[in-house]
Order: sequence, then C-alpha cells, then structure tokens
Amino acid sequence: MELRILAGLLAYPEEDALERLREWMPALPWLGEAVAELETLPLDRWQGEHTHLFLNGFPKTIAPPFMSYWNEGRMVGNNLGALHRVYRDAGLEPVDGLPGDYLGTMLEFLALLLDNPQTPGSPGSMDAQTFYKQFLHPWIQRFVQALREGSELFLYRKLAERLELLLTQIGPTEKP
Repeated sequence: MELRILAGLLAYPEEDALERLREWMPALPWLGEAVAELETLPLDRWQGEHTHLFLNGFPKTIAPPFMSYWNEGRMVGNNLGALHRVYRDAGLEPVDGLPGDYLGTMLEFLALLLDNPQTPGSPGSMDAQTFYKQFLHPWIQRFVQALREGSELFLYRKLAERLELLLTQIGPTEKP
C-alpha cells in the first residue's frame, strides 16, 4: 500500500492534491506534518517545487524520476525495452504518455509484484526482489539522495526517506 502512495506523491500536485494527502494520512501518519506545511503554502509553491525537483529545474532538474536519466544520462534509454518486456510478460502496458521507466510506474509495478508473488522459474514471471535488483537498485539511491538534499518541502524529503527504507527492505542495500 505504501509503495502505491509513494508513487502517487510523485504526481504533479493538482487542485485536489492536498485532499488526497489527507485521505492517505490514516495509512501514513507522517503525512500529517506534510499536510500541515502544505496548508500554509499556495498551491503554486508546491507545484513549483515539484517542477523544480522532477521536471524542469533551473539550472538543472534535481531528481528526475526516470531510470534512463540516472543510468544513461538521457531519457528513453537502452534498458527501456527490457523494462517494457517485463511489463508485457506480466500482462501490463505502461500508461500512455508516461515512459515505463518513470519511478511512479515502477513503484506501482513493484507493489503489484509484492501483492502477487510469482512462482520462481515460471515463464514470464519476475519476483519483486529480482525486479528491484535489475531495474531500481542501479540508480534509486542516487535519486533518493538528490531528492533528500534538493527538496525544500518536508513532503519530498520524507518521500526520499520512506523510499529508501522500503526499498532496502526489498533488495540489496550495498551500492551497485
């Protein structure tokens, strides 16, 4: 459940974003501090922080949530095909308009794998730990560090902390 909420926190904050956070607070009480901070800010300040961190920061984007950026220094990298094959083998297709290596998509898929464990050795199956090790482990620590160090809002610093904690429970903690 928490991985899905963390994936949702990567989305651009629209008018109803604060209400969504309030709905998630019973499952993740730490969101209370984020909501308290965000209630004191205009929505465009939150949106600006999101844009600066994830989409189009100046002089650089702090923490682009895309595997290709961290692994290859560009969007739509070489490993995107392998990732799409994993999704297809599981009977899924990435959402139109979002690259399959978008962290939100990858966290949703990881949550799906954790909710529906695969039988090792089954054709087309991949377990959560293998998915983490192959697709997230090579870059996620750099993303988390950049997010933690670059965010001015509690919400995104805590997102980095929770990602690090949850993902190290799934896979290896040593640097690739």
